[in-house]
Amino acid sequence: MFMKENSLILIFAIFLGLTLNSCDRISENYRKEKEIENYTSPYKGLWTGNYSGNENGTLKIEVFKAGNLEIVRTLNNSQYSETFYGTITDYGAFNSTKSQSSGFTILGNLLSQNNTDPSGTWNKNNEAGTWQLKKQ
Repeated sequence: MFMKENSLILIFAIFLGLTLNSCDRISENYRKEKEIENYTSPYKGLWTGNYSGNENGTLKIEVFKAGNLEIVRTLNNSQYSETFYGTITDYGAFNSTKSQSSGFTILGNLLSQNNTDPSGTWNKNNEAGTWQLKKQ
């Protein structure tokens, strides 16, 4: 009888421990979801500017609340325009900003240096150049 009671107590203790662990995980997941939901990128807004080098054109980058980007690139003296997407880090660095159709990639970040407008580089296959943006 004593062994049976000890076994029941042990089973109950294990069950209680697992239940409390599950509650902690649910609570932690809820807190993480709320952090993501409440996050607003410090770079949120519309950024416009130009790129130059082997190609010249205009850039329009919309940074959304969560740090997702919509990039519209228009080639000067042409009707060519493309839209592609990426993300930006908390520190302003572009991430995954490569057009799947043309290979045009924006490198750099939106963190301005010495109170100047943000600038960086771009590349596409064997072509390259620089870009500069201003927040609207």
